[in-house]
Amino acid sequence: MLLAMVGARDPSGLTALVRDEVEQQPLRLALAGTSLRALRYRPVNAAAANSKPILLLHGVHPDGIDHRDLQRFARALAGVGLTVYTPELPALTRFRLEPATIDTIEQCACSVAQRHGGKAPGVFGISFAGGLALMAAAGDGGASCFDQVVGIGAHHSIGRLLGFYTGAPGQDPDGRPAPVRPDPYGARVLAYAFSQDLFAPADLEIARRALLLWLENHKSRARAELERVGPDGRELLGDLLTDAALPAPSAQALAALPSRQKATLERLSPAGKMAGVGVPVFLIHGQGDRVIPASETRQLANELPAQSRKAVLITPLLGHTELEARPSFGEHLAVVAWLTRVLAR
Repeated sequence: MLLAMVGARDPSGLTALVRDEVEQQPLRLALAGTSLRALRYRPVNAAAANSKPILLLHGVHPDGIDHRDLQRFARALAGVGLTVYTPELPALTRFRLEPATIDTIEQCACSVAQRHGGKAPGVFGISFAGGLALMAAAGDGGASCFDQVVGIGAHHSIGRLLGFYTGAPGQDPDGRPAPVRPDPYGARVLAYAFSQDLFAPADLEIARRALLLWLENHKSRARAELERVGPDGRELLGDLLTDAALPAPSAQALAALPSRQKATLERLSPAGKMAGVGVPVFLIHGQGDRVIPASETRQLANELPAQSRKAVLITPLLGHTELEARPSFGEHLAVVAWLTRVLAR
């Protein structure tokens, strides 16, 4: 499974003896009053109708369920005998963080359970989707529609992340600072998500378009929008349309968001809500993650009820959510042990 996740081939051929061929099918998951585009991956040679269902949630990325790494991960899970559903979460493909996505995740889990005769799926959430999935599991429907939650590079507090992006270190539960510097990408995602609080109404749509183009890696087109923004917003937008850390004035503007958006940021953050999680939780995080620091997973683990916190791993094998191709043997073993506990459910 690890080899498949990193896209590596097994020259020995031994893994072919224990891995099923996988079929991929498009479908739509029925939700209340609507449906979502999804892909289903299931083993061809196993009894797919009886295999354990998995709901695999993509992070904040325009490719959504078409992202190559997500599809590779889904195939790896299906290859060991699981039926994997990847629903497209529209807000996350548009770089939007919205409380409504929490309810969408719960409905997706219930829809998958209904397809499997009431068998609740294991829910794997990548990056921000991991934190949102934990909040969905903590809600009223979590106990019935979630078998377990697996958070991969998940967040605990968006307010704390904003501080991290604008100069404050990430912080472990014991107060120790995170030993990583932020990737500027994270600040740009949150600047886009909360752009209405950063730009004047006359500049808002232009700024949003420019930031979206930048996040989608159309950087020259994004910077071409700069001249269309008024003088008050031009400096901030120019600072955001670079790969450098934000200079002090722009960092201060972003750092002020928690006071303006306190209620929304709290609704998007697992912090203070984990006592309601009654299903097993497995957490994994990249030791050097610069988008969401590993201190966020340590904060999650610290808040989760002891009976729900099953396995927590901080590993150099991961970056943000991507697997590194050349981990050490010991790092492989640690992830294998963690995966074994996850898949034994």
